[in-house]
Amino acid sequence: MLVEKTKRIYLPKDFNISDWDSLEPIYDELLARNISSFDEFRSWLNDLNELESAMEEEYAWCYIAYDYQLRLMKSTRVITTT
Repeated sequence: MLVEKTKRIYLPKDFNISDWDSLEPIYDELLARNISSFDEFRSWLNDLNELESAMEEEYAWCYIAYDYQLRLMKSTRVITTT
């Protein structure tokens, strides 16, 4: 089964969440953005939502990778559980 990533509009297609340094400029831009109309607010909210969704997706992939490695180590008896 292939998982299709959500199309990004605000974030660059090659945006990689690696640490705070990769997130800080995005948050700074959102915080500094001037909002003077409902449409601008809606756009800001959509952009914030896209950032949060990308962060949630990254967290999920990290958890899947961690769980896979843990199961692999258990199956090869590298670690034991009590």
